[in-house]
Amino acid sequence: MLSTYFCPEAVENECYSFTEDGNYVVPPAGNLNAVREFVKELPVTDTPETFGLHRNAATSFENSETKYFIDSILSIQPRVGGSSGGKSSDDLIAELADDLASKAPAFLTTEGAADMTFTKDDDGILNSLGTFLSIEMEKFNRMLEIIKSTIFELQRAIRGLVVMSSSLDMMYQAMMFQRVPDIWSKVGYLSLKPLGSWFKDLLARIDFIGLWIMGGPPHSFWMSAFFFPQGFMTAAMQMYARSQITAIDTLDFRTEVMDMLSDEVTSCPKHGVYFHGAYLEGARWNRTSNELCESNLGEMHVCMPVIWLEPIAKDMKYGLKSSAYDAPFYKVSSRAGTLSTTGHSTNFVRILELPSSSQDVRHWIRRSVALLSQLDD
Repeated sequence: MLSTYFCPEAVENECYSFTEDGNYVVPPAGNLNAVREFVKELPVTDTPETFGLHRNAATSFENSETKYFIDSILSIQPRVGGSSGGKSSDDLIAELADDLASKAPAFLTTEGAADMTFTKDDDGILNSLGTFLSIEMEKFNRMLEIIKSTIFELQRAIRGLVVMSSSLDMMYQAMMFQRVPDIWSKVGYLSLKPLGSWFKDLLARIDFIGLWIMGGPPHSFWMSAFFFPQGFMTAAMQMYARSQITAIDTLDFRTEVMDMLSDEVTSCPKHGVYFHGAYLEGARWNRTSNELCESNLGEMHVCMPVIWLEPIAKDMKYGLKSSAYDAPFYKVSSRAGTLSTTGHSTNFVRILELPSSSQDVRHWIRRSVALLSQLDD
């Protein structure tokens, strides 16, 4: 951002504009009073372009403010029943709990798994992707166990069969305002979705994992389905390292955006993996020129085509000269996380290179362009 203001053009060009809209230009030569008068004429409210952002950033800000305002109102709503003939809060939560319980998927199991899913090498060692899948299955099953048991206890508490504990009461209040209960979030994956969208997303993730178990590794992996996408990438890299008898710490992924969507993939790549499910924020993907381009007004997120993670030697990758933008890949839009016990961020996944021949990469940095594995709704 500073490079826009601290540059030779700012002192050499009297008509230099600091922003694309032309509202902020170099002050004309004059005394202090002239400069003060110039400042008074500047806009009272700064537009997103002032900070190098797209106009869509203003919409995102307004949506965020509206959500915060609504959440604040909901948080102080009293727990009372409706008017005469209306359903009480207990009735509404009981119906919601019954609906979630009826739709809760079965536990994941290896029974009937495809031969390719959990193949072993000559030494009897399970393949890396199979190991990763087993760990993901355990996490999903633990999550499903907590969800089912707490829903059952909440149903009993509403009927008066057991005492409404503090944890069940917090779950009750969360469900009343369409929020994911904390007791589920603690054993679940990072997500900012409301309860309804969150549960649909959970069912979709379970379906994907189940299809992988029963049908073998898919041609393109849904990155959004995983608890730990970094672990998936490490497993994919380990598969290649073992096949090439190469040390994994000498390898890295090269990113290539393919000209196809997930339902158009018919085969796996020779090396590495295809994945889908990434959303682009702050820019748009031009499938014709295969590069980043400006967002359309009102289009907040764009679903990316399939992305190929190709393992190559680190020396080869760092030796390549490219105009690609290093886009950070996050799980959710908050773009904030903490360091987990694995040494990885709970939100940031990795850097993915996206071609940008028509714009300098600093433009996309000012645009705060990033990739997300899931949206907030």
